[in-house]
Amino acid sequence: MWIRRAAPDLVFIEKPAGIWIEGIQGDQASPELTRALLHEIKRAKPEWLRLGLEYARPIYPLDLEISGGAAFATQPEGLAKYRNAFGSEQWLFSFVGIAHGAPAELQWESALPMLQEYGQPRMRVSHRFGKKAATAFIQLEQVGPYTLWQMKTSYPRPHQLRLHAAEGGIRLLGEELYLEEPMPIGADFKKPGRWKGATPTQEYTGIALHLQRVDVPEIGAVDFPWPKRLEGLWTKIKKKYKAQ
Repeated sequence: MWIRRAAPDLVFIEKPAGIWIEGIQGDQASPELTRALLHEIKRAKPEWLRLGLEYARPIYPLDLEISGGAAFATQPEGLAKYRNAFGSEQWLFSFVGIAHGAPAELQWESALPMLQEYGQPRMRVSHRFGKKAATAFIQLEQVGPYTLWQMKTSYPRPHQLRLHAAEGGIRLLGEELYLEEPMPIGADFKKPGRWKGATPTQEYTGIALHLQRVDVPEIGAVDFPWPKRLEGLWTKIKKKYKAQ
């Protein structure tokens, strides 16, 4: 797990897919980064003491299925400052996602307002009651039937990128809630017969969507490396289809 200090009162910590930054009520099965971090700080482990971490509170949420970086204020004064900046949309979030197929447009924006479906863990478009949300999409590369997308927003609401992508025809790999786009398995990248008898395994767990950069006022850009398995998936896609 990587840790980056961006300022005396701000650190970024790796957030894998399948882990909450801060847990939500009713989900006891998924691990939570904030709780684990506070537990480690309480134990006063040397690696945390060297970083001067005695306090940590998260700045923004991120979907369970998305990887990236989590921001933590390390002082109470910093918490108010950074949360206010985030809430007033002063931060810029840049994501990268791998999709199957592509819409006709290579660059476009979605401003579909969002509302949580009653009693359901999903969002829907509602022009009457929905909260405003804006996502900018740019296709970075196409390799065979797969495409690599950049997605930017100043305020990532829960499921915003997933819903906007699905509504715009971007079929993110591993998306199962807003459309069904399975994650490739190892056999998809093997020669015929090389995988016979083996148990199929997904190339990546989660959705192929990663928070790659956050631009913070007065600090600048903070970049987060791709998870190794997600980077490996894109490498296999390029190797297979560019060789054809």
